[in-house]
Parts: sequence; structure tokens; C-alpha cells
Amino acid sequence: MLHAQVHLTLPVWIHDAVDCDRAYTSDSDKVVIGREVRLRQVDNLEQAQDCHLVFVSGSEERRMGLILRGLAGRGVLTVSDIEGFAEGGGGIGLVTEDDRVRFDINQASLVREGLRASSQLLRLGRQVLGMERVRITDLWQEEDGLRVGEVEPLPPWQSGRLKADQHTLAKALQDVFNDYPEYAALYPEPDWDDASWVAQRWLEVLPIPVEQKQWLVAAKDNQPALSLLSGLLVASH
Repeated sequence: MLHAQVHLTLPVWIHDAVDCDRAYTSDSDKVVIGREVRLRQVDNLEQAQDCHLVFVSGSEERRMGLILRGLAGRGVLTVSDIEGFAEGGGGIGLVTEDDRVRFDINQASLVREGLRASSQLLRLGRQVLGMERVRITDLWQEEDGLRVGEVEPLPPWQSGRLKADQHTLAKALQDVFNDYPEYAALYPEPDWDDASWVAQRWLEVLPIPVEQKQWLVAAKDNQPALSLLSGLLVASH
């Protein structure tokens, strides 16, 4: 189930005017800070196209990748309490720690949607995900609890043709495109023969543990991902 928040210039709790130490518990509070909020429940991506914020419920975990790709490029802030939501490409992932709700921010996702998180919000986040593949070379924690690190960029995967025994991966991905035209529309010129392109598209939609997906994305080339994908495809038949 998708829950959409519409007629909202920016989510009230991401706006600089919000007092992060105050709990806004009622509709009247939302009016006070100058934003009209309307909530509605939607059943498909088309109904969510004119929304500013979409909350993805836990029941949609297996379709999370497809939902995110379907909403990409539409200026929508995506929020969810699904485990690993931000790491999987969502905008903000809600996390419960020690009976407190905290959040992770995917900075790359916000930038792609033309959204900006204030510096105050970034400091409050449990973790902030970057905009490219990097390797952490140094990491420390400041007195206020903010984690700071130094990184070096990792090169993108090199392009290359699929091997003869890997073409079934492209064929299965074409079936996904046919079943989800809103996802296919994001890639008007698919490169079905490029091994890295096919592997990256599968990693966007494949419901595998976040830790495993992160390990695959951080690999120096596409071979670990292709090996896993080939094994999963064989096991499914």
C-alpha cells in the first residue's frame, strides 16, 4: 500500500522553519507552520504521480525497487520504515533504535528529485548516504555525535557484452520491463547486451538483503553480481 501526501511544497518536517525539538502532533500544528497537508491512500503509481511525498508501507517491500524507479524523476520524496529503504534508493528511511524513531537520508536520491535537505536535518540523520561509489579511508565521531569520514571515489563498472550463458538474464529483465511499463519508461534506450547495465537494473529491483546488495554494488566489477543473478535465475527454474 502506498500512502501519498499531496499539495505540500516541502514536507513540513524537512523544512528549515520546523523546530526539530518540538513534536507536531495535530493538524492544527501543521496549519500553524504554514503548509496545507492532505493525505490520501493510493493503490498504484499512476495515482501517486501528483504527490510531493509518498510513504511506502511494509507490505510493498518486495516491490520497493519497482516503486522507487516508477517515481524517479518526478520530484517525489519517498519515505518508508522498510528495513534498508534509504540504502535501496529511497529518500528517507525510518529506523527504530532504543524505542526512538530515527532516520537515514539518501542524499543522492534527494538531489535527483530536485529536493534539498537542510544542514540541520542532515546532522540529525542517523546516517547520510552519498552520491557515488566511494571507499571510506578514515572515520571518526565528533563531540556532538556526528560521524565524519574521508573517502576516495571508486571507478564505475566497465561496460562489456554479456556472455552467451548470461543472455537469459537480459531476457528475464525484458519480461520485468513488459510487466511494469512504468519502470521500463525510465529507460527508453535499454542496452540488453551490456553486462553492467543489465546487472545494475537487476540490483535495483531484486529483493535481496541490503547488506548483500551493498557488497555487490561495492565490488570492483560486475562479476559478483552477474554470478549471483545467474545462480538465482537457475534456482528459480
